[in-house]
Amino acid sequence: MKKLLLTTALMSLNIALVADHTPDHSGTENLSLIAKNGQVISADYEKITISKSFYSEGAAYGDLNGDGVNDLVAGSFWWEGPEYKVKHQIRELDGSKKHTPVKNNAYTPIKYSNSFGNWVRDINKDGHNDILLVGLPGSPLYAYLNPGKGQGQWQEVALWDVVDNESPQLLDVDGDGTEELICNYDGYFGYAKMNPKNPLDKWFFHKISTKGKWHKYTHGIGMGDVNNDGLMDMLAGHGWLEQPKDAKPGQEWVYHKQQFSNGERHCGAQMFTYDVDGDGRNDVITSGNAHGYGLYWFKNIDNKSFSKQVIMGTQAKDNKFGVKFTQLHAIEHVDMNNDGLKDIVTGKRYWAHGPKGDAEPMAPAVLYIFQLVHENGQAYYKPIKIDNNSGVGTQFSAGDVNKDGLNDILVSNKKGTYLFLQKK
Repeated sequence: MKKLLLTTALMSLNIALVADHTPDHSGTENLSLIAKNGQVISADYEKITISKSFYSEGAAYGDLNGDGVNDLVAGSFWWEGPEYKVKHQIRELDGSKKHTPVKNNAYTPIKYSNSFGNWVRDINKDGHNDILLVGLPGSPLYAYLNPGKGQGQWQEVALWDVVDNESPQLLDVDGDGTEELICNYDGYFGYAKMNPKNPLDKWFFHKISTKGKWHKYTHGIGMGDVNNDGLMDMLAGHGWLEQPKDAKPGQEWVYHKQQFSNGERHCGAQMFTYDVDGDGRNDVITSGNAHGYGLYWFKNIDNKSFSKQVIMGTQAKDNKFGVKFTQLHAIEHVDMNNDGLKDIVTGKRYWAHGPKGDAEPMAPAVLYIFQLVHENGQAYYKPIKIDNNSGVGTQFSAGDVNKDGLNDILVSNKKGTYLFLQKK
């Protein structure tokens, strides 16, 4: 077996900390309010404030202490469910004066965190869920190994050395039942794959594109069956890579040029394929610019060409309901109302580049569901405002956190960490 890159986390991890902010179950934020921009805040979700400190721009959930209840993860911390009052720390905050300054054991909102993506997986198959974390673009993919019931010291394992792209995702690319990490590396699009026999060995990166100018701050990536041939293809802001039949590791995929963005310096974030209009062909869903404007779906005409459909543009009039906000730097694609149609969950990444950077940096940090509606032979997205003071980071989770059959939303960003539980 290859030598594992194991380092012991610098902190003692068997100390449970009292939550820095008592979760708010009062319901005072659940009333239907008219926000300043005239949009109604939905009464269908209970907002629970986990913390108002800046810990992470990614968030995940899963059972970490083996009690059958999902716990919450935001960067270096996790909270015990179902009350989320007891907080544990799994690692020191990796702070630097230039990019990730730390004060009072939290990051400084005017800069960045060293946590851009979080996932809960039993990576070493020992029966205990572990935490996977990607930090600043260009940093490694780390696994933090659960010592058992979440108590004790979590060992840090570097699974892959360099994760480029600001929206890496864990997905089953090749259909073998094991997830890979899609990202950029050394100027290529591709995916990092584990050794299934030794999952803690260094993962191997499979290049699927020609070498380009893609770098650690590249925006826009996703997977889905674009041409409806049953194989997963890779999405990018300026095109898609078609997976060949019986593709071999390291084989170059077929590139198809297509503008899935605003054509600006930045493209979107997480990208998805889905048959939006029910015509039997998968369409493409993406934000137009993760640091600017736009939310679109691209109608698949003939598996070769696409027609841009604007859900939200640069002006309120571009949306039939008058909704407009910027910096859609994280997207989830989940059926939120159990009607059999997948919806878009997204929001504003507040202060992505500080109070003076990007478009409308001081606008409210909104969180929205764009509910897919099929009506009279037409497909459209109905916006539902969930919150006006949280938004998204670079990655978040939408799923059934409290196991009541309804999907919830967990976000962490410069506003703090928040759980939105859907009410029955």
